[in-house]
Amino acid sequence: MAISMKLVYGLMLFIGICVVYPSHGEVEKDGDTTAVGDSAAATIDEELFVRTVTRSSSDRGQKADNRLDGSSFNRGSIVMNVGFLYAASLVGVDWEFGLGKRVGFHAGLGFVGAAAGFNFHIVTEPLGDVYIDLSGEYFPALQAVLPAITINSRVFFGSRRRAGLCAKLGLAFITVDKTLTMGSNRQDYTAGTPMLYYAIGIPIRVN
Repeated sequence: MAISMKLVYGLMLFIGICVVYPSHGEVEKDGDTTAVGDSAAATIDEELFVRTVTRSSSDRGQKADNRLDGSSFNRGSIVMNVGFLYAASLVGVDWEFGLGKRVGFHAGLGFVGAAAGFNFHIVTEPLGDVYIDLSGEYFPALQAVLPAITINSRVFFGSRRRAGLCAKLGLAFITVDKTLTMGSNRQDYTAGTPMLYYAIGIPIRVN
């Protein structure tokens, strides 16, 4: 009987060991799995952070490139030209709004005159651009809108290239027959006659 009881106790002890140790191992395995899961989540979060920072830096760099590189004029660009004889005035301001990489719409207003038209960009370099302007210019002295075609150039200075020099040269076409008198001077204008049209000023890149 004593032997039988010892045998029973031995079997119970053996079974207990077999039950306890596998359970402990599973807990450790679960702990390892949890640790691995936490590590993987941390890695994913780090990768997402790096990608976000990289994308943000890339976006800022692209915006800077659009302002300073060969794409100095593009869709959404805004440039203001202010100076002598712009907008058919002694002093005028002309605003250009980028409609695309090569096309812009401009509108200007001066002390007495006004202008509006489309610019077609031929060259867009880091330091400036060259474009052809097809516009209508209101000359108050003639009390008429004259169609004009001019070639324009802008050069920007400084590290940020925000301002510089601009000029235009071309022809405006008389649309009315009119005679203007200033003191003893008399000037006759005939419809269909071209006249020299020019301006010089300062361009300011707003956007």
